[in-house]
Parts: sequence; structure tokens; C-alpha cells
Amino acid sequence: MLPRLAQQPAPLSDVATDNDGSAIVPVDAWLSAHAKADDFPGIFACYDSQKSLQYVGHSDAVIRAVCDTWERTEDVLAYVRVQAIKNHAMATESVRESQARAWINEAGTTPPGNGTDKRIWMGPSEYLSDTEVEGAEPEERPRVSPFLQAAAHRSIANDASDDEAPVLTADAADEVLEEVRPFLLADGGDVEVVKVQDGNVYVEMQGNCGSCSSSEATLRMGIERALRSRFGDQLREVIQVATEDLGTSADGVNAHLDGLRPAIKAYGGEVRVLEVLEGRCTVLYTGPVTIAAGIRAAVKDRFPDIVEVVFQDESGAPVEVK
Repeated sequence: MLPRLAQQPAPLSDVATDNDGSAIVPVDAWLSAHAKADDFPGIFACYDSQKSLQYVGHSDAVIRAVCDTWERTEDVLAYVRVQAIKNHAMATESVRESQARAWINEAGTTPPGNGTDKRIWMGPSEYLSDTEVEGAEPEERPRVSPFLQAAAHRSIANDASDDEAPVLTADAADEVLEEVRPFLLADGGDVEVVKVQDGNVYVEMQGNCGSCSSSEATLRMGIERALRSRFGDQLREVIQVATEDLGTSADGVNAHLDGLRPAIKAYGGEVRVLEVLEGRCTVLYTGPVTIAAGIRAAVKDRFPDIVEVVFQDESGAPVEVK
């Protein structure tokens, strides 16, 4: 049975019901339109009310999968994008997984539901198959971001101010985050604006927020949402750092890459910074060259004084990255 739907969901265009992956549509309207349809294999992407990508999944029964995902994340999931695989001979799990990975690559970042918050977004069987390690001890139940709770999610920056946006500075950003702090403090955490540079807001998550497995969801759904609502296009990105890691050093770059390692590993890569010297960062890397290009961009974006990122393999031979 489908979860509760809007009584009069928005009508869908033919493009949306074609399920060709080209349209992002309200999830309740999409489910209503497919209530009596035959299920089909395909890929689906989930978005919040700001149309920010939260999760990319695949299934041999997409209607059921979207329905189940909405039941788990109804307070967050607002829009969905679906691509049906009409040739059932090509709808193998490996093909679906490859296409889902292509959507994530297209987004340029790992969605929370495919990273730190996979336990929330994935179904039990998908989560276990994705994280199962033979002989591993059962995990402690992770702390859930307060911004996945209905009251918090709906109250943070639902309505952008009509006033002219102030200049994005550390003090101005810190003032905006006053509306976020009550939810963080109630969960045993806090956030500090460390600096603002080139449109990037660098924040340090403190207390439970710093160690929480859902810190990425807190960063995107709460902190970034509030800041973007107030500063608009002035805001480029919100970057989580530890105060001691702000220096451009091998340890600092390695610490920055810690947030990317799960995604890098998922695509068969391993990375370790060997040295940072006079604007040149030397990296030991194994894995796909395309992922190395993303690592280079992430390092240079976070550390503007690094002008060159050089990759080498375990033998010391250079790895050419275009």
C-alpha cells in the first residue's frame, strides 16, 4: 500500500510519466500517477524540498522502492527523478548500479543517502549488502541528524527573507546560524564559523555534531540550507573543518580528504598525501584516473595556495591525470 498522498497531487506532464530521467517531480504526485501501474526496473534520485540531491538508488521494482524510501524519509523527501530501464534484458543489478553511479558522478558529490546517511535512506537489505563485512561486530546505532526530524527540517529557512541579503562575512554567517543552534544544542552539539573565503563558509562542528555519523546531513539540511536562504548566490559551499586542520600541510590535506575517502574507496581508489611543499602536493594514489581528477579539484578548491597536485603510485612512478 502506498503511503499517505496529497488529496489533490500536482498533475504530471507526459515527460514526467515517461520516466526517462529528464524531470524532477513531486514524489506524492509521481506515486499517485503510478498507483495502478505495473512496476518496472530502473534508477531513481531523491531530492529535498529545495531540490537538493539526497540519495540515488536503483531497483528491479522502482515504484515499490520509491514508496518504501518515502515511508522512511517522508519528512525530507519531496521530489523524485526516475529513469526506467525498458529493456528488461539490460536491467541486471550490475547495469542498474552502474547507471546509478553515473548519476552520482553527474552530481559531482556523494549524496548524504549514499554516504554518511545510507542507513536512513537505504532499505535494510540494501544497507546490509552495501556495508556487510564478514566477521564484523554489529554496529552501534548511529546518531541521526536533528535536521531529519520534521519540526527542525520545516522550520529552518522555509521562507527566504524579503530584505536585501547582507554581505557574506564570518559575523553575518554566524548570526544566521543562530536559528540553527537550538536544534544542535538540543542534540548535544554546536557549530562555529571559522572563516569565510571566496564564497566558502568554513565551519567546525562541535560536541556530538563533530563525532556524529550524520554530520553531513546536519551540514547540508540545516547549516547550508539556512545560509543559502539568507545569502543566495554569494554562498559557494559550506565546508566542514577542524580548527587545527586549517593549515596547508600534509596532515591538513589528509584530514580534508577523510570526508571523501568513503566515496573514493567505493569507486576502488585509495589516497594518501605524502608531502605538501611550496605549493606542490604529492599524493600516493591507486584507482581510477577519473576519481583522481576529482581529488585534485577537491584539494585545490579547499587549499588555494596549492597550485599543483602530483599523483604517484606505490612504486613512485607518476600517475598521469588529465
